Amino acid sequence: MKTKKLNGIFYGPPKVGKTLAMVRAVPDALFIAPRGSLLCASWLGWEPKVVEVNDQIGITQIIKMIEKAETQ
Repeated sequence: MKTKKLNGIFYGPPKVGKTLAMVRAVPDALFIAPRGSLLCASWLGWEPKVVEVNDQIGITQIIKMIEKAETQ
C-alpha cells in the first residue's frame, strides 16, 4: 500500500482552535511547534507526536529537520 505525505502550515490568530482542529483531523501526524504550544491532552485525553522547537527557528530549518527525519 502506498502512503501519501501531507505537509501543511497553519497560521491565524491565537486561541481560535487551529491546533485542536488539526490534531483531530490528522491524529497520527507529527507536529512541529514551539515549546508549550501543543497542549491537547486536556481536550483530547492524549498528546499527539510533537517535535518542540525554539520559537526563533525559521521555516528553512524546519524543512531541513523534516527531510532529515524522512531519511532515518
